[in-house]
Amino acid sequence: MTPFSSSDAPVAVVTGAASGIGEATARLLVQKGYRVGLIDYDDALLERSAASLSPDAVILARADVSNAAETTDAIDRIRTRFGRIDALHSNAGVIGAGGPLRSASEADFDRVMAINVRGGLITMQAVLPTMLEQGAGSIVFTVSTAGQKPSPSLGVYSVSKYALIGVVKNAAADLGPAGIRVNGVAPGLTDTPAFRATSQRSAGNESDGKIFANRTLPLGRVGDPEEVAEAVLWLFGESARYVTGTIVNVDGGLAL
Repeated sequence: MTPFSSSDAPVAVVTGAASGIGEATARLLVQKGYRVGLIDYDDALLERSAASLSPDAVILARADVSNAAETTDAIDRIRTRFGRIDALHSNAGVIGAGGPLRSASEADFDRVMAINVRGGLITMQAVLPTMLEQGAGSIVFTVSTAGQKPSPSLGVYSVSKYALIGVVKNAAADLGPAGIRVNGVAPGLTDTPAFRATSQRSAGNESDGKIFANRTLPLGRVGDPEEVAEAVLWLFGESARYVTGTIVNVDGGLAL
């Protein structure tokens, strides 16, 4: 049984919703009675991941978040369908080519920053007219422990997440008086397709990546996307009504 009737169910937007943390967040929100707009650049994967969700509770929209026109159009479609937007999980992101900054290519730097930072800003700006009109809203960005301490093997990605934490802090200070809260969740090693691909690339295979996690994490295991989704749900809700400008680590102690 959900805590909302269909008429008063809050509306959330999730980007990067076709897999990993975004997919887990979308599923959890639907389970808790939200109506959800799911945005991803891969519309075929998005349709497959959302196949088990009630069509009455979701709308799917293809958009590259680094493209302002596409993203604004997707947000407009979600508002038209559901009539409001109460929450945003700005989750879309890419890891990029990896490696230290000294060997980063200009093309990879531009792509990672465009999606991870500019894309987050574009998505936030697209939902803000609705939230400002409503006088309330909750925005959660997926940042990373790589934005809290240097990650030389993921130099460009780390820089992008440092920048995204700056977006969280500045937006929280700006939008708090308007009743809009802005926070971040910082996953560490989380069992997503991106993590598995990075583990295979850097450690040889997926199991090696999990062994690495067992040796370095205080909690001794890789996290699940659902555990990050639960933090997003909390930040959206009334229990976090006095929380803004905060980064909630869901990382098994990696940032210690």
